[in-house]
Amino acid sequence: MLPRLLIVATHALSAVAFLNLTGVGNLSTTLATHDPLFLLAYASWDAGASAQLEAFAATATSIPDMSFGAIDVAVDKAALHVTGYPTLLLYNGSAPPTEYFGDVSSIAMQHWLLHDAPLQLVRTQDEWAKLQRNHPRPLLLAITASDDDHAHAFMETLANGADGTFALTTNVSLVADVIPQPGRLPALWRLDPTAVVPARPFLGTWSIPDVLAFYSGATQPWLLSYNPADAMPIGALAYVLILTDKDASWHAALMLQLHLVASRQRRICYLVVEDPSLSLAGYFGIAARPGLVCWRRNR
Repeated sequence: MLPRLLIVATHALSAVAFLNLTGVGNLSTTLATHDPLFLLAYASWDAGASAQLEAFAATATSIPDMSFGAIDVAVDKAALHVTGYPTLLLYNGSAPPTEYFGDVSSIAMQHWLLHDAPLQLVRTQDEWAKLQRNHPRPLLLAITASDDDHAHAFMETLANGADGTFALTTNVSLVADVIPQPGRLPALWRLDPTAVVPARPFLGTWSIPDVLAFYSGATQPWLLSYNPADAMPIGALAYVLILTDKDASWHAALMLQLHLVASRQRRICYLVVEDPSLSLAGYFGIAARPGLVCWRRNR
């Protein structure tokens, strides 16, 4: 039985934005009169179904020249055979349907359907300055060799199917103000001026799920900006207090090294204190910064 709130939401959204194709039987008639058609197959028992329908409806509203339809495969198992939820298919003429593999977010689906080019190529200093100025959200930057077609194609696929800001440059010196040593190319860096580590590299294998998890911050190490007046995070095997000065010339390099260390030590919590004075450092007997204090909760 469908949750009552989901039934109400489905009817309300479909009445405005897309066709409710649950129970229609054979899709051939619908496809003949609604071409092209972007189809969402969802399962009403799925906890994410409501959010999927909302994003789908927002996409349909944004692209009025295309038809949209949704089938609840938890109720109507005969109309469409799918192996996962949600499944999104684009029917366009007599060609086989094309499956969409990106984020189920309105912006990402719009990029894909409209064949936008959201990947920003950074070739000049002006383009780099404009990108940093106009996109305060976290930026995923790929630094590649000029002939690396594989990395370019990967970033285009990522940008077309995900919600975010994605850029690529083949000029290492162009971004040296933020990434002085990008490492072995191709390299991926997440840039966020508000984060405790404003520029951090991706250390894993280039796969879309892993890179998206890195970009969203889901896989960031336990490295936090910390106020000594607050309680410490619970659950750590040990703690490392880092006393630093964010205005010092060595601060960025220190944060990058800590990021690399913290990425390999998931049970240790690294707490960064950006104290402009030496009072806390003096309390621990540290004469100058940077300074590290290590301890375990039970000691």
